[in-house]
Amino acid sequence: MANTSNNNARQTHVSPGIYTKEVDLSYASKSLGITTLGVVGETVKGPAFQPILIENWRQFQTYFGGTNTTKFKGSQYPKYELPYIAKTYLEQSQQLQVCRVLGLSGTNAGPAWVISAYSSTPDSTSLGYKKEKPVVIAVLRSRGEHKKAAFVKAANKEQGICEDVYEYDKLIYYAKSVSLKASKTLSLSDDCNPGYSTVTGDFTVNAINYGTFTIEVTTNEDVTKNYAVTLNPNEKNYILNVLGTDPEDGEAELYVEELYDVALKQLIERGEIDAIKQEIDSYKPVRIIPSHEAVNDLLVEDESMLRRKDVGKRYLYSKSESVNNEDGKPLKIHTSSDKGKTWVAADGVAGHIYTVVAFTKSDGTRDYYYGEYTGDNGKNFKTELLTTPTVENEVCSEAVNVLSDGMTYILDTDDVYPITLDMNNYKEQYRYATTPWVVSEMKGSAEHVELSKLFRFNTISDGNASNTEVKVSIENIDPTNGTFDVLVRSFYDTDNAPVVLERYKGCDLIPGSQNYIAYKIGSTDESYETRSNYITVEVNENERTKNSIPAGFLGYPVRNYGGRCVVGDGVAPKLANPYVEYNTNVDDDVRITRQYFGLSDIVGIDADVFSYKGAEAYNGLPQGLTPSFHLDSRILNGTPNENGEVTEDNVTQTVSVDGITGYQWVTVGKGNTTEFGTEPRIGDEETMMNTIYEDKRYRKFTMAFYGGFDGWDYYRSSRSNTDDFIYRKYRGNLDTTSGHGASFDVIKDPENYGFDATEKVITSDWYAYLSAIRQFANPSTIDINVLATPGIDYVNNKMLVDEVIDMVENERADCVYVVTTPDKPFGASDRESEMYTPVDAVDNLDDSDIDSNYACTYYPWVKTFDADNNQYIYLPPTKDVVKNFAYTDNTAYPWFPAAGYSRGQISGVNPKKVLKLSEQDELYSGRINFINKFASEGMRIWGDKNLQVAESQMNRISKRRLLVRIRKLLSIACIGLVFDPNDNTTAKSFRSAVEPILDDIRSKRGLTDYRLEIDDSQEARDRLELPAKIYLKLQPNLEYIDISFVITPSGSNFDEI
Repeated sequence: MANTSNNNARQTHVSPGIYTKEVDLSYASKSLGITTLGVVGETVKGPAFQPILIENWRQFQTYFGGTNTTKFKGSQYPKYELPYIAKTYLEQSQQLQVCRVLGLSGTNAGPAWVISAYSSTPDSTSLGYKKEKPVVIAVLRSRGEHKKAAFVKAANKEQGICEDVYEYDKLIYYAKSVSLKASKTLSLSDDCNPGYSTVTGDFTVNAINYGTFTIEVTTNEDVTKNYAVTLNPNEKNYILNVLGTDPEDGEAELYVEELYDVALKQLIERGEIDAIKQEIDSYKPVRIIPSHEAVNDLLVEDESMLRRKDVGKRYLYSKSESVNNEDGKPLKIHTSSDKGKTWVAADGVAGHIYTVVAFTKSDGTRDYYYGEYTGDNGKNFKTELLTTPTVENEVCSEAVNVLSDGMTYILDTDDVYPITLDMNNYKEQYRYATTPWVVSEMKGSAEHVELSKLFRFNTISDGNASNTEVKVSIENIDPTNGTFDVLVRSFYDTDNAPVVLERYKGCDLIPGSQNYIAYKIGSTDESYETRSNYITVEVNENERTKNSIPAGFLGYPVRNYGGRCVVGDGVAPKLANPYVEYNTNVDDDVRITRQYFGLSDIVGIDADVFSYKGAEAYNGLPQGLTPSFHLDSRILNGTPNENGEVTEDNVTQTVSVDGITGYQWVTVGKGNTTEFGTEPRIGDEETMMNTIYEDKRYRKFTMAFYGGFDGWDYYRSSRSNTDDFIYRKYRGNLDTTSGHGASFDVIKDPENYGFDATEKVITSDWYAYLSAIRQFANPSTIDINVLATPGIDYVNNKMLVDEVIDMVENERADCVYVVTTPDKPFGASDRESEMYTPVDAVDNLDDSDIDSNYACTYYPWVKTFDADNNQYIYLPPTKDVVKNFAYTDNTAYPWFPAAGYSRGQISGVNPKKVLKLSEQDELYSGRINFINKFASEGMRIWGDKNLQVAESQMNRISKRRLLVRIRKLLSIACIGLVFDPNDNTTAKSFRSAVEPILDDIRSKRGLTDYRLEIDDSQEARDRLELPAKIYLKLQPNLEYIDISFVITPSGSNFDEI
């Protein structure tokens, strides 16, 4: 027992270090230089789930964007409070750690309706868009919302349903069906019949009219609504103006998810299309919720290849893939009808899922099988197999995820196939944006061209905004030396006036070189330090790459509109992928330094090409890509056949990229010749002789980024970070066997998100926020002394706030936490009449059961003018609290209260509520610091309390900050003593290190006195410890000044009174 009691400061830690503990005796007696703020929340852009050190506001804007006054539609709380905190705090400190939160759940994107266009004479056009296979022009989606409980099925005693069935947390879509109708307009009548007549339009398009029609919507309540729209951007009823593009904000039941208006204009001008297809193509909102646990891979290897490490892995048998490569026969599996005592070899069955088992034979050797238990009708062992998928209540459960390729498989007839088109499946966590793979120059022969994937760029920023932040140009390609330049440009610049944000000259593809592209820019896998502010690079390191130059890029994923889906007969409507035009010709009227091949504003760019398209869109299959681009015109343009062949002028060519064929190519035009008439060819000096590429300035191209995704469920009017969305409390659709649900899935690797491996974690926003917060859990890796979590509070997010306080108290113990007090109920407006009163605020805090001297809170919120957006917004005082912490540390010391006239200034217009004296008393006695408004001095923070319940000297936040400061100073001063001999000399060194620190704090009015006791007994030395106790007498703050006035007779003497 003696040893345990002396170990209290160290508690359960066994690693060497400095361990401190404190005991608050002031209650019993009654009965590092600069502030570093850690902040967790939402920003308009930036990297997620990794703390980024920010030193000034401009740097913050580069990484995370600016301020934004948007509110959540449901809660009416600010969505982006964090940037306001950062901007205000950085006025007083250059140390800010920002951790952005993004979504882990994604969403069910819902029903989709595709508007397409075609040519009435396709055989006379080069692209041949037929009515039977038109080109995609726009994708419409339904707006919707999550209902806490929604009706699903009526009671039906014949079916054994005794009561109406309701589904918790059900997503309801506002639009049920959509069709296109010819528009009707008013026209002047002829002279004989003055007045107006109704004219019914058609669906033809031309250079003047890009398309005018009416969208008829049947709502989920069976109400019909009509929206007259046009695809002419300059018209008042332009489709984007009428329907909008934001799923969270708009009056119509529909919104436009994608619109390829640049492509529409290009195709009309080129004569490739002349009509909008009246029959709209519909995609049902089928949710695929696999009832089967994910499998590792398709079964493609013989059992002889299995090893001990494979035991427990699961494989899906495929009729077409599970065959022996040598003889083409089906691969064998083993079945057992006696619970694994004996095993019998058999042919596998398509759709069956086999688990690798180990079997010890009589001679003691061990075999490994793809095992399946049979023979006991599933009582102890269950044969697991896929059956033909069915859809009930818009849910399909007969599917399984294959981890190796990330795709979902279903059984169709007698084999399994991946779903390659799922317009609904946006259930994916946040993503950064990436460029297509950059490919090499031509190798192989003219008939069998071989290209290699070289590298691709990824954005540092995550989420939707990363798709249109920057683009990349490759220029000055030098095949002789294997070098090239990389330019990071603003996405919205022009070739004529490029905005170059970063330039990396003379890059090469040779690891170890000082010019290696990953060394100069930074690699995505962090093996090379990130030097760019915008991008990292992912290099396909091999011998082919080292001996190649960049010469083009693969296409952009835009979905495989002819792919396999889960509805109907499994085959999607036949549609041609959206059209993308590259700049493939030299404009002699434009300086060569002001034009780039590839993507270019010279021909136009549809930004929606790069937006997120759903999980299945990124399977890497060539069929789901736009045409790829190449500088070399010897590559044949055109759509390859099923063998990957393209034929032109009696020449048949296959182009493979790392052995994969099927890509469609667009190249720099053959007509871009020099006076010698040689077509553009990229390669060595001999290859480029007499071509435009003899001039290095022509060897360049531009590409953009695609696929960034916020990962939020944008059909929610507020975040799913309330206590209802914790795994053990969640009542929505969630299959505990497979781990898949309608809205959320179980996270298979919780330790990668900062949780214990055994903890049940789902993809709700509650865990997203906590994962971001836990990036600050380890004080050894992230040094902060103040923490704020805008976006959560102790009323609406009680258990999340409890987690933060527990982390601050028990894992860090070196910082204070500024927690938000909501001054209005969830969903209320900012009118004072809808506020929580001071009594309500105190009651809410009491109901939270928070008792911590590491946390503090403030009331009410403050009206603030956002000059960047020219709007007013109500914000919690957190931004001013942390700024005053920093100001106090700069001008005084942490133990001085960050409150009052000198150290408590508030920037803003007015508090939402001007408090009466009785209300101030109510708040302060209830542990809530308040904002005081003075007639001439303006607003001030008025109060220094923390959230400790007990009355003691430690119920002031300045005293907690004093203890935090002492802890850090002592740890820094004493860390050098660890591993020194544990003798009297070390004990003296410890005293010599500690006492000057405490003397200094005492001289600066933080302490009135202290006493240091060191246990240097032999017993302590045997435990390898140097126990010490420091008794502190804290300097109390002045909070009340009592002044009494005594009125004396005019003739009296003051000395006599």
